[in-house]
Amino acid sequence: MKQQFILDGQSVELNITHMVNAGYAGSDQAGVQSHIEELAAIGVPVPHRVPVFYPVPVDQLCMQNEIQVTHDRTSAEIEYVYIFSGGKRYITVGSDHTDRALEAVNVHRSKQICPNIIASELWSYDRVEDHLDQLTLTCEVYENGAWRVYQNGPVTALLSPEALLELGSEAMGGTDGLVLYSGTISTIGEISYANRWRVTLADQKQGSQITAEYTVQQLPGAIE
Repeated sequence: MKQQFILDGQSVELNITHMVNAGYAGSDQAGVQSHIEELAAIGVPVPHRVPVFYPVPVDQLCMQNEIQVTHDRTSAEIEYVYIFSGGKRYITVGSDHTDRALEAVNVHRSKQICPNIIASELWSYDRVEDHLDQLTLTCEVYENGAWRVYQNGPVTALLSPEALLELGSEAMGGTDGLVLYSGTISTIGEISYANRWRVTLADQKQGSQITAEYTVQQLPGAIE
């Protein structure tokens, strides 16, 4: 499919053919274990290997500011998003919004049922490749009338795109047209369920950032 983004203030159309969500992809294995434990606390099965790679439908890629879900137990997961299209590399921010109830039964299906939120703006990966340690990820949740930091950490808390591409090569289906979600970082406190989220990728060296904000609407129950 074709997807429009903003690059350096100009519209650019990228050809997207496949999408993969990485999981348990922290560069710090202690942090990975922490994330596994917080998910296990809500009934999520422990993975057999890490990192893991979940192919998801490319039409789940979503740039809208509102998504719909079927119940009230879903939440955001901030991730950097690496894109390779037309021989060029890009990076932006997104949210692997996850159905926590389904995740307790089947993690892969929980990744496939909710949209993959992505920001409308992106950067050339070449622009930031030499200072990934100065890129930060921040996810905020809107609760009780105010924004609260829900996740926060450096991009280097996660494996690099190059490492993920090598480790998950069997799941990638090639690199051109690929959208790769990086896996997430640990939450600050317990898993939250809310209807408003904001994710930000900030470049501390260049003083710029990319942000995506979205709301979650719960569908009504069936009339039977």
